[in-house]
Amino acid sequence: MTARPVARAALAAFALAFGLRAGTALVTEFQPIFPDYYYNDARTNDAAARTVLAAWESEDGRFFVPRQTQGYALWLAAVYKATAPAPLIPKLLNSILGALSALAWGVAGAVLFGRRAGAISALLVAVWPSHIFYTSQNFKEAPVLLFLAVVVCSWVLALAARTPASRARALALGAAAMPFGCLIRPYLMLFYVAAAAAGAGAFVARRGRPGLKTAGAVLAAAAFGALLYVGGQRVLRPGQQGPMDPGSPLLAAVESHEGDR
Repeated sequence: MTARPVARAALAAFALAFGLRAGTALVTEFQPIFPDYYYNDARTNDAAARTVLAAWESEDGRFFVPRQTQGYALWLAAVYKATAPAPLIPKLLNSILGALSALAWGVAGAVLFGRRAGAISALLVAVWPSHIFYTSQNFKEAPVLLFLAVVVCSWVLALAARTPASRARALALGAAAMPFGCLIRPYLMLFYVAAAAAGAGAFVARRGRPGLKTAGAVLAAAAFGALLYVGGQRVLRPGQQGPMDPGSPLLAAVESHEGDR
């Protein structure tokens, strides 16, 4: 496959992935396709973002959202502030992120196993039912899955790079994506570092001593990404939690969620 067919295949995969997700996002605005409890997280995320948005517009500026919701709530509140507090908007944005994650896995597959395998990888992610649903709703899964794919793809590209400049770009991308993904799902830090270590180890096993420098650079980038996350959460977390207003929509959503159990 030459450059032009590859670009066309990538565009086709993205269009297919986005179309399926955007269509699902629109359909579920009017008719849920799963039982109601599947959408509890979407309602909680929406309420948390509205709480953050109200706090930003108040004089106090303090708010409370659960720690496991904070990263996505901040992102969602920023989207609401830039556009409008309508859940369909982040659903469509998440559809784009989900389509991009399909492309990232396609790139990783192409580098590791060839272009045909990469195209198949992108296609499988594009049409995978659970991936379509969870990246088309107002859930945190869309950015999490994108950052996950980008980090793994970055390590693969760095190990396969033929020039120091392309390797540096791949390492920078991976290190930058790590903290953002972990602000939404902190436990992924272990996976990111483990993936870097596994890739580096396989690279050294294949290349021998000449591969130590590249493997070390990948591990250093992973360590730097972890440090960025630790520093970033210390900057973002303090001061975000304030007293919970008994009349807040978030508390109502939490109580409603607990009442459904």
